[in-house]
Amino acid sequence: MADKKSKRVSMQGMGADAFFGLPVEKTEQEETIEEEQLPAKQDTSTPASQEAIQPVKQESAMPVTPYTALPVSQQSRTPAKQDLIKATYYIRPEQDIKLEQIRLQRRLKGERIDKSALVREAIDKLIEETN
Repeated sequence: MADKKSKRVSMQGMGADAFFGLPVEKTEQEETIEEEQLPAKQDTSTPASQEAIQPVKQESAMPVTPYTALPVSQQSRTPAKQDLIKATYYIRPEQDIKLEQIRLQRRLKGERIDKSALVREAIDKLIEETN
């Protein structure tokens, strides 16, 4: 006996229903239950007075403090992007490893610095030596 394959259902023209299924019609009883669960409509014809509004009590004992940013030192400040140009230079693998070690040593001291900042610093030192 050969297995009978079921015919594939056409998905053409179903849109999102192809993924989410066809909408199911609700019975009158289900619609009534849903309407009962909705909040009652408020009467908006007369404006509420300020006296009728009760202040909200704070339940948490923790005071709310505004966020304050920590000051940034001038040394660790990254120059604005408009001050920098992108340049590609080739270095040896051992130079890259040493550069990363220096970056990590400074990171352990609490300084936030990237490799580009270290390269800029090295170039500045070379410039000082030549002058």
